[in-house]
Amino acid sequence: MQSVPVDQRLNLLLILAHAKPVVLVFLFLMFALLIAAVAVWIGQLVQGRRNAERGENILSAVLVAAPLFGLTAAAYGLLDMSIGIANVRPAPDLTILAPGFAEASLCILLGLLAASLAAAFRAHLRLAGSPAAAA
Repeated sequence: MQSVPVDQRLNLLLILAHAKPVVLVFLFLMFALLIAAVAVWIGQLVQGRRNAERGENILSAVLVAAPLFGLTAAAYGLLDMSIGIANVRPAPDLTILAPGFAEASLCILLGLLAASLAAAFRAHLRLAGSPAAAA
């Protein structure tokens, strides 16, 4: 088995550089949701639970929206890749398809990461605001 030269290896920046504009928009939205979840959580910790319900609602929205954005972007990328495969003869090998799979995986990963952080932050805020935590 032959190793790929260093200058030809796929990495995160190359995945982003070659992503379709629609996928880039979804990736940006998911990254923004991730940052928003962190900002809301930190804001709630600093403010001492003022507007606690509002912060939990925002985190709940991130929890629902982020994985859906990730799956939508991944489905779009895989659909686009499938159409490309159907229109090429002979069928491309896995090294040609790998960047598309990596892009779809990145979309799913970022959506799940944002949702996971939102769920953890929401649970932390709920536990911190519960009467049992105050005792």
